[in-house]
Amino acid sequence: MRGAIGSAFTAAPGPLGAATWPSIATRLDARADGWRDAYAEVCAAARDGTAVEVERADRRRVCLHEQTHALDSALEVLAIADDDVIAHAPQMVEALPNPTACGGELAIAAASSLDAPAREQVRRTAALAESLILANKAALAIERIEERLAEPAIAADPAAAAKLGVLAAGATRALGDMQGAAAKLDAAYLQARTTDSRELVLMAAMEYVTLHAALREPKPARQWIERARVEARALGDERALAVLEGREAQAFAHAGDYAEAIAKANTALAHFDELGLGDTQPAIDVIANRGTFHFSRRELSLARASKLDALRRQATLVDGEHPMMAKHISDLGLIAMRSGDLDGAKEYLVRGLELVESAYTEPHPAIGESLAGLGGLAARRADYESARGYNERALANLIPTVGEDSAAVALIYNNQAAVLFRLGRRVEGIEAHRRAIAIKQRILGLDHPDLALSYANLAAALANEGDDAQVESLFRKALAIQRARDEPAPRLATESRMAHWLADRDRADEARELAERVLAAAEALDGDKVHALYALATISTGETRRAHARAALAIADAGETKLSLALRELAADAP
Repeated sequence: MRGAIGSAFTAAPGPLGAATWPSIATRLDARADGWRDAYAEVCAAARDGTAVEVERADRRRVCLHEQTHALDSALEVLAIADDDVIAHAPQMVEALPNPTACGGELAIAAASSLDAPAREQVRRTAALAESLILANKAALAIERIEERLAEPAIAADPAAAAKLGVLAAGATRALGDMQGAAAKLDAAYLQARTTDSRELVLMAAMEYVTLHAALREPKPARQWIERARVEARALGDERALAVLEGREAQAFAHAGDYAEAIAKANTALAHFDELGLGDTQPAIDVIANRGTFHFSRRELSLARASKLDALRRQATLVDGEHPMMAKHISDLGLIAMRSGDLDGAKEYLVRGLELVESAYTEPHPAIGESLAGLGGLAARRADYESARGYNERALANLIPTVGEDSAAVALIYNNQAAVLFRLGRRVEGIEAHRRAIAIKQRILGLDHPDLALSYANLAAALANEGDDAQVESLFRKALAIQRARDEPAPRLATESRMAHWLADRDRADEARELAERVLAAAEALDGDKVHALYALATISTGETRRAHARAALAIADAGETKLSLALRELAADAP
């Protein structure tokens, strides 16, 4: 199989397959050495061990034999060697079935009532599905899982149905159908709980953590992290515990507590280093996320240091021209843009786009995401026509590949709406906001915080359209969602914008009450104060007006935005 994979990689169109193959070959060889060592250890125990050790060795030999069949199924996906497989090959090799997992596999097998051939089919399908999901072929993974679950004996076996059900939920999540993923996962988790298999319960709990992280729902994510920890500790699974620490960092970030997120990320990285896993993909992802947390705190030098560290470690796993490098490079572009280095930002973002364009053919989601970054840069340069073009190209790459019902597509519609308003195309801008809302309603449900953000964005967009009742309704719908959650930062941002709108509508008492409440709370959270300060400046006079306007200007984003121009006028206003 190694030879077939090597031939497929080196024969693939473009230079990436041949460039990637040497590092993949080295890692496959290391895996092969691990399998040989495991078989040698089992044979030695069977030959020289006690009766108990011989019995354990026999069981492990059966497991190793079955695991090799699962390995063959996973390797079949590597041999496809198309753009997506080559791009994701490092993660696929890292996730291959390995001999150290036999303890867990034996426990899962013990929870199953299937005969050996049926168990082997389940294991093969699971390994195949995992590889397909990593290779951006989630729809095909679901097809294979459903084919296996169509067999009555397998569907009726709780252990088999739970294992395949969790993978089906992960594949459905990868396709962007979060509600469908949740329904499949609920069913799989209930089946796992009936099996007495901690391994299956942990597998389901880890997928719940991933799902709630993707949904940016910190409270349920942390609840599932604690449940998963219980199982991982009972099983002595230190790698899973390190991964959960990284997920906990994300949960704190999604709740707006970036300081705690950074602390949790550092704890996770120390754990990975203790395990000798500091240069593996999960650890690299935590380093990159830590950079994002620093970015959110406007700690740009620390953000850049983390992103460069992630880039350096990524380069130990893949060739410098590999598209996995593109995300880190593009993130450095966003940091440069926030720093005001727009020329440097363009260099990074263009380089990120070049890497994905050389690896993939359009349409492709990675190309779409890179184009969206360039759209943001063009908007920052006030080149709104170019920004509109980049966003349109981004959508043309994303919608055919991930479907319109995707969080990435909704985000681009929101960005495009702002651009269209700058171009004076207000009707199209409002329609883009409405599309973003419709997508989020379908994929996230009606009470998700990201939907609240879209309601607030649309309210701000409609502020000058004359329909005050609709604007107020949208603000209040957003606040109803946000006030039901223990996440004050998004709520304060919406209240700040609503105070701005109330001030512009000469509703001074309401604006003052809301703005003062925002300012009192935002001081402790480093939250959004600009719009609240604008509101107070608008309804004040004299030195008080100028002081509020100057305070807002000191923290407002640079540029000739409508808000900045209004604040400058208020700051210079005579008593």
